[in-house]
Amino acid sequence: MCYRALTCLAVSALVASAAQAQAADVHSIKPDEIKWSQHPALPKGAMRAVVYGDPTKPGPYVTRLRAPLGLKVLPHTHPEDRIYTVLSGTLYLGIGDTWDESKLVAYPQGTVLFLPAKLSHFQYSKSGEYLIQINASGPTDLTFINPADDLRRH
Repeated sequence: MCYRALTCLAVSALVASAAQAQAADVHSIKPDEIKWSQHPALPKGAMRAVVYGDPTKPGPYVTRLRAPLGLKVLPHTHPEDRIYTVLSGTLYLGIGDTWDESKLVAYPQGTVLFLPAKLSHFQYSKSGEYLIQINASGPTDLTFINPADDLRRH
């Protein structure tokens, strides 16, 4: 009987320890905790926030981009596969190495969009502000097709 009680106690301790370890791995950020800053490579008003991980290091990360009406993100690529989720507004996105408004496709709120690594694309907030969430695995970068379009160089 004593052996059975000790076994139950040990199993209970292991289960509690495993549950506590799993809870320690849970990360969250609430809307009022998100810190927004001007995106250094994009025109004024393009705001970004890192909501999980570190996009400059290997591993998963989540960022958000808020673009005001009229913001154009000129043709560029990223080294990693990305999943965009349109949280609000409409994202207009085109594929190609040159800006071509006729290639823009409207992706309304709720759209989930997969962009493969090194795909040349451009974005426009044509009809109003949009907010997208970007899920990927870093490290990331933003390489403009025309280096003069990169505001970090000015």
